[in-house]
Amino acid sequence: MRVFLAIMVVLLILLLIFAVQNPGSTEVTFLTFSSTVSLLLIILVSAVVGLLLGIAIMLPGSLRRSSRLRKLESEAGKLRSQSAEMAAATAATNAAGRSESGDSGSKGDEDAGKA
Repeated sequence: MRVFLAIMVVLLILLLIFAVQNPGSTEVTFLTFSSTVSLLLIILVSAVVGLLLGIAIMLPGSLRRSSRLRKLESEAGKLRSQSAEMAAATAATNAAGRSESGDSGSKGDEDAGKA
């Protein structure tokens, strides 16, 4: 993430240097609109529009992944609690089985002694 941020900062600095070094005016025509505008302004507006379009394209997928992640974390929490409950039940069953086998084992020894 830090590398990405560093790259973005460097690109932003390069863009600003490029924009500042091109302060001249140029004629811009769009459909029926025509005007003389600073090249600096055109460069910066184009960069901002590109940034906003990139965010708009990435946002739906990011929201979907975030929602899916929350759902999976919730399911994982439920499974962890179920696993803990099962482990506790298994431990209790094993403990009860040991105490019963201890009682029946001594009975079995007594029966074997009689035979």
